[in-house]
Amino acid sequence: TLFFSNISHEFRTPLTLMLSPLEDMLADNTYPLGIKDRNRAQMIYRSGLRLLKLVNTLLDFSRIEASRITAVHELTDIAQLTYDLASLFRHTIEKAGLEFIMDLEEIKQEVYVDKEMWEKILFNLLSNAFKFTIHGSIILQIKSDPELNQAKLIVKDTGVGIPDKEKHRIFERFHRIESTEGRSFEGTGIGLALIQELIKLHGGTIICESQIKQGSTFTVSVPLGKGHLSKDKISVRESYKPGAIGTAFVEEASKWSSGVVTNLETVQKENSPQDSPQLNTNNNNSNNNNNGIKGLNTSQELNLAFNHGLSSEMSVGEHDLRRSSLDLSQNSVILLADDNSDMRSYVKSLLEQANYSWTIVAVDNGLTALNYAKKYIPDLILSDIMMPVLDGYGLLKEIRSNEATLTIPVLLLSARAGDEAKVEGMRAGADDYLVKPFSARELVARVEGHLRVHKIRKEAAMKEKELLREVQATTDQYNDVLKNLNEGFTVLDEDFNYVYLNPFALGELTKNNPNLSSSDFIGVSIWKIYPELEKSSFGSLLKEVKETKVP
Repeated sequence: TLFFSNISHEFRTPLTLMLSPLEDMLADNTYPLGIKDRNRAQMIYRSGLRLLKLVNTLLDFSRIEASRITAVHELTDIAQLTYDLASLFRHTIEKAGLEFIMDLEEIKQEVYVDKEMWEKILFNLLSNAFKFTIHGSIILQIKSDPELNQAKLIVKDTGVGIPDKEKHRIFERFHRIESTEGRSFEGTGIGLALIQELIKLHGGTIICESQIKQGSTFTVSVPLGKGHLSKDKISVRESYKPGAIGTAFVEEASKWSSGVVTNLETVQKENSPQDSPQLNTNNNNSNNNNNGIKGLNTSQELNLAFNHGLSSEMSVGEHDLRRSSLDLSQNSVILLADDNSDMRSYVKSLLEQANYSWTIVAVDNGLTALNYAKKYIPDLILSDIMMPVLDGYGLLKEIRSNEATLTIPVLLLSARAGDEAKVEGMRAGADDYLVKPFSARELVARVEGHLRVHKIRKEAAMKEKELLREVQATTDQYNDVLKNLNEGFTVLDEDFNYVYLNPFALGELTKNNPNLSSSDFIGVSIWKIYPELEKSSFGSLLKEVKETKVP
């Protein structure tokens, strides 16, 4: 615990030296950053805030375990404090299409809380509700319960809910519920465990009620008054700055996706309108194209098809081969799947700058990536592993089990380092495995290399297909000649069994029994049909040819 505490403090020093100058740069109106540099600086700043939030959480844990953290209780209007803090989250929640309802009862009795801890409790609960609520509403309530002498903070959502078998583990540190639909797969599994400990420091409790596909309700109860507190625990935290903690939560949540869906509506506006499908906000259009991808109207799908060189008369497989006539290292469609918006934007920008002829289609989950890949057959898939609904391994399995997408090179991006993780990825069918943080030059080099190899394979497949077509055409031509030949023509295998008879030869064999067909003779020995032939000079000649291999 001492090591954990020390190392957390060591993280905070370089983080301060990164975040403070970045704040100055972004606020500098005398020498303002250009748009490109500002976007980069904002991305770095958001990532820094997220890392700082994680470090602070780990530090809180270490202090709790070492009994070195105490709550500084002060008389608080928790309804007003909760309103002021939650208002920071309102824009993000409503921008995602959710209704945010605040029903905050004025508590007439005195309530003493640690304001900084209360902020952590509130934003952890709101952040979780937002992450796992795709449609509907989030309700925030403050109520008093005079009978139990408690004030209650209630966060209720209409989200995905928690499975019964997981409910007893949700406050267990580092535990995460796998395969849960949400806006992001990111997280450490320590948020609920932390706030439970913070609530205990208030002499309170937290309970959860949840139903699958109905939503969850978290209720925090803290005692009213100050009778449960010793005098040394009642004070004022001078260093507390309202909203400082919540800003990191809001910044992170604002970059989560607008919600996991199963169609290409999540191919966002950042993809060029000439290269990829656009957002279709008219739900009435989603059913107009029964054979295409949901969410695209006919015009959008045709535009996408022609932009990708796909003729409306070509099948998916033929489309894949036809495009191989292009220089795929220069004219390639790369499908990028990552649920982290900043990572998605960064990699997309990186690849576009590396080669302006590449088309980068960026999506935020594995299921959307799978829908796109099956319909439009990209030249390469670059996928994160940890994503909602369908993770990178699930996407890879589906890609490898579909004949149309089987040969698409798949590069996995993962934060899991080490040979074991890489071997696991390669055994799963990945063509390459790149560990975060990765070198930009290495990423581009690997993408280029796999595109070249893929191009060679596709050209070889196209040539093979052409050769098969030529062989079939020649075979058909010979069959036409033999069918119209006014002489008998038969083909025997090395054991003198019939393998082919032309119509004239079949007619000779079936003169006495016209109900017979060629299938009655195929595989039958010529000696059985003509027993007298075996001992004739012609029969001897046939046997001699078989033995000497000389015609």
